[in-house]
Formats: sequence, structure tokens, C-alpha cells
Amino acid sequence: MIRNSEVKANIYVLTENPGDIAIRCKERKDEIEAVLSEKVKTEKTEVWKLLEIAAEHAYGYKPADVIYKKLPCGKWIGDKFYFSLSHTFGASAVIVSDKPCGIDIENIDKFRKKCEDANFLPSFLKAIGCEEVKDAESALTVWTRKESVFKTREQQVFSPKKISAEGDKTRSFVFDGFIMSATCDFPCDISFYKVVGGIPKRFHPVRSFS
Repeated sequence: MIRNSEVKANIYVLTENPGDIAIRCKERKDEIEAVLSEKVKTEKTEVWKLLEIAAEHAYGYKPADVIYKKLPCGKWIGDKFYFSLSHTFGASAVIVSDKPCGIDIENIDKFRKKCEDANFLPSFLKAIGCEEVKDAESALTVWTRKESVFKTREQQVFSPKKISAEGDKTRSFVFDGFIMSATCDFPCDISFYKVVGGIPKRFHPVRSFS
């Protein structure tokens, strides 16, 4: 199933328009076309294009080589490898692996802007079951960790209070104004790539922590 058995987990991020973003998977293309928000439609298109770039870079699979399908829970899967997608204002992220995985990326400044409302952060922390956290960046980190854990599962409803953010299979990363968390079968080798001009280039997050 996996062509390169040495690949454990690769994370790809995109912070620019990828150019040609025609989607080859008809079912996914039709689903995205039905989205009313042009902003969300663009983000979903870009992150799927990023997935196609990741699949070819990590495993050598062209878009036509992979059969994608949507599970009843709403999660998309492929027949050649495991993957997870995330997008936020200004960035998309994809993780591909030979084991179940999940990823979430969030824009730090956008979240801090919301926290200017004194009532927002306490309400947010209560909703995700983490009221002991006091600052915006820590709160957003907890959220991304819970999201990434959820995305490894075939569940339809995200209930953050029921998900632990402290698992040893989750890591968090900070770079370029974004917080990203990934859940996989750690410890494993993990490589980071930023896609520039459609080409993945190695990079290292400014900060990473378990």
C-alpha cells in the first residue's frame, strides 16, 4: 500500500495560492462546488490541491492513482495512505502517513483578535473543557490538539470536552503566525515541507512541543 516504507509522517503547509488548483476527484470537486462561501470554497480547493502535491511528493502517487471516498461520518479517506487536512485564514496543512493521523492549523492573530472581547476567551475555554488555561496562544494550542485527535477517528460530532489534549501521540508546532497540532503514532520520523511555487521545500517550525 505504501511505496516508501521509510516515510512515517510528512506535514505539508501552504501559505500562498498554489496556482493550478483543478481537483481530479469528481466527488470532492462536486462537494466543494456546492459550498456557498467563496472564501471557504477557495480554502477547501487549495487544501485538496495540497493533498495531491503531498501524495506525489511523499509516495509518488499521481492524483489518478489514489481512490478517495467520503465516509458516512464526513471524513475523506484514500486507498493508498492515511491523511488529514486543515485550513485556516492564510494557510492550509496536510499530514500524510502510513498510520491514522490528524492535523489542525489555526491563525494566531485571528484568534487574538477574537480575544479582545473580554468574554470570548473564558467562554471558549469553558466550551472546550480547559478553563485552567489563561492566555490566547495556550488556548488555541489546546483547541488544535483536540481537533487533531478527533480527526484520527471516524466520528461525526466533535465534542472537545470529551477529548484529551495531553496524549503522547500529539505534537504542536508554531511557525509564521500559525499554531498547528498533529496526531500520529509518535514517536516516529516526521518531516516538514512548505510548498512554494508548487514545490515542497523542507523547513523547521520555530517552536515544537509535545
